[in-house]
Amino acid sequence: MISRDESVLVVVDIQEKFRPHIHEWDVMLGNSIKLIKGLKILDVPVVVTEQYPKGLGETVAEIKEVLEFKPVEKTCFSCMGEEGFRKNISGKKQVILCGIEAHVCIMQTTLQLLDEGYEVYLVVDAMSSRKKSDKRIALRRATQKGAIPVSTEMVLFELLKDAKNLGFKEIQAIVK
Repeated sequence: MISRDESVLVVVDIQEKFRPHIHEWDVMLGNSIKLIKGLKILDVPVVVTEQYPKGLGETVAEIKEVLEFKPVEKTCFSCMGEEGFRKNISGKKQVILCGIEAHVCIMQTTLQLLDEGYEVYLVVDAMSSRKKSDKRIALRRATQKGAIPVSTEMVLFELLKDAKNLGFKEIQAIVK
């Protein structure tokens, strides 16, 4: 099971220039925001990456409105290629991934994380690519390698564990 103490959420490259090109952008962004809000309530750290922000723009305003962060800027497709990213996930065993693009940055990050012994949870309804088929193929490959597909609500309620726990009402309001 996903554990609050062992996990970190990584929001991969949800940047302005991608907005018009990503399949089901609004669904991916909406669920990513639910994850961010929920994990803040549950005190799970959130790391945000930006792929070449000089050319592709910054993280979208909707995420900036709900989270204070210093993005990890990168040019490597795998987040693991940046030392700053590695520092941000240090001490964690479980990495929860959302964002874009499923078949490039998320895929390469997933493969490298798995190779280095991390548990990887792919939030399927909070990730996308330009083409639906690229996402589907990436998910198939990642799960064959050992990544675990989950949904936004699965992550939130698995971390919450019990309706008696602090944060239940806030999490419930987020998913409604």
